[in-house]
Amino acid sequence: MHIVFTGPESSGKTTLADWTSKKFHLPLVREMARIYLESRPSYDLQDLSRILELQCLEERKLSVNKWLICDTDALTIEIWGKYKFDAFLPELKDRNAFGQSEKYYFLCDYDIPWVYDPLREHPNERHAIFQMYLEYLQKYKFPFCQLSGPLQQRQAMIIDKLDALGLTDSGR
Repeated sequence: MHIVFTGPESSGKTTLADWTSKKFHLPLVREMARIYLESRPSYDLQDLSRILELQCLEERKLSVNKWLICDTDALTIEIWGKYKFDAFLPELKDRNAFGQSEKYYFLCDYDIPWVYDPLREHPNERHAIFQMYLEYLQKYKFPFCQLSGPLQQRQAMIIDKLDALGLTDSGR
């Protein structure tokens, strides 16, 4: 089971993925886009293909454990391609090709303050991007829970949902 944190920029994904990984002692797949783009002043659709490849490779590499925490996944790259370039990456046609194993999504709401980061591009468009995430999760019928409110509220929601899925912080 891959637990994926997804949602618009500056919605708490990385903070919550890191916390969940530590709380439940599970491996974490970092957001490969951040690592890839930190040394690049600009990017194009071909770069998204490379990021998708890196994200999927990292997921496969760390998938030896029954449970895995992911700071974003291929769905984020699909939405990013549509929103920024109005394009669809051909690699995404076969969902199995990019590791769409059993996943559960936490959709992070944008109801927290925007925090500047040089890699973030859309401070005033979080509502529209959030709506895209919601539509895609529903379209693909991916199981998900929307996380909103302050950090402690979100953490409590994560604990409750993971407990319901059979994962506790005292044992897997």
